[in-house]
Order: sequence, then structure tokens, then C-alpha cells
Amino acid sequence: MSLRTNQIQFLLPFILFCFSFSKLSAQNNLIQLSGIITDEQTNMPIPYAAIIDQNDFRGVNASMEGFFSIVVAKTDTLQFSALGFKSKYYVVPDTGSDKITSIAVLLNKDTITLEGVTIYPWPSPEDFRDAFLAYQENMEYRMEPIPGLKSPWQIDTVPKDPNPIMNPISFIYETIVKPIEWKKVKKSMPAQLPVWK
Repeated sequence: MSLRTNQIQFLLPFILFCFSFSKLSAQNNLIQLSGIITDEQTNMPIPYAAIIDQNDFRGVNASMEGFFSIVVAKTDTLQFSALGFKSKYYVVPDTGSDKITSIAVLLNKDTITLEGVTIYPWPSPEDFRDAFLAYQENMEYRMEPIPGLKSPWQIDTVPKDPNPIMNPISFIYETIVKPIEWKKVKKSMPAQLPVWK
């Protein structure tokens, strides 16, 4: 065997041992962190809050009940944030040998008050006044439609089937049952509708 083959045979087990040892130590460093995110004043759960691991920029969202669960390494920094609440940071402790840890996160409300804004569909009140007066003038001189002539939105452009083919049950219903039911309904209708006061 050559010297190069001996070196490879010696280094290969050493590299595999180092790789497995580092992987094992990395797995020993992981923790399953779970908990509930709530409002500090009301103790109500905060739905869909964001939990971000600042060390490797990955994260999860809490459930509707505020529950979350994430795998983190020791000494990782987590950011808890939700809309309308101040963000809170948590550093995972490097002490302890537990693989599963639970915490309760309380977030404070972050209220921002904005001034009221009035939205107009025109750039200025003068433009609104001019448009309003022009509309009133158009309403005064509006022409009445010609009798018998339909406007464009009243014209039916879909051709109707001249003889719809009915199955026997529909034919019996339309020709026999429906007229009988209509007569019954007409007889039971009141002479005058009640007046709403």
C-alpha cells in the first residue's frame, strides 16, 4: 500500500468520529420549547402571534388559542410579536438537561392613536361643490324616455328557447298541479295587506 492510501485509511475513521460527535453534541443542545402567548392585562390568548428565532431567522406562528411549539438550541434568542402588542425577547437558557420546556409569554398592548382623516372623492371642497351643482343641473333637464323604446340595459340579448322540452314529470306539474296550487293560494290571500306603523 502506498503512503497516501494509509493516510486515507487513518483519517477516514477519525473524520467520521468527529462528525458523529459534533452531530451528537448538536442534538444534545436542542430543546422542544412550547407555551402559550397571552395578553398581560386580560390574560386572554393572542391568536396567530409570530415566534422568530433570531439566530437562524426561522419561526412559527401560534395557533388561534395562542399555543406554540418550536425546536431551538440553547442560548438562542426568540422574538415574540403580534399586531397591536409590543415585541418581547426571550433567551433560551443553557442550563438544565430537559429536552422539553414550557413557558408562558405575556405581551403588553402597544396602542398608537392616529388623527382622524376625512376622505373626499374630489381634490378640494370647491371641486365637490362644482360637481354637485352640475349633477343637479343635469337632473333638472333630464329627458323622459320615449314610450315603447327600451333602454340598452333593458334589452335582453340572450335568445330564449321557443319550445322548451320538458320531461313528463315537469309537464304534469306545469299543466295540472301548478294551476291548482295557484288557485288555492289565491283564495287564501287576504283582501288587503297589513300596514306597517
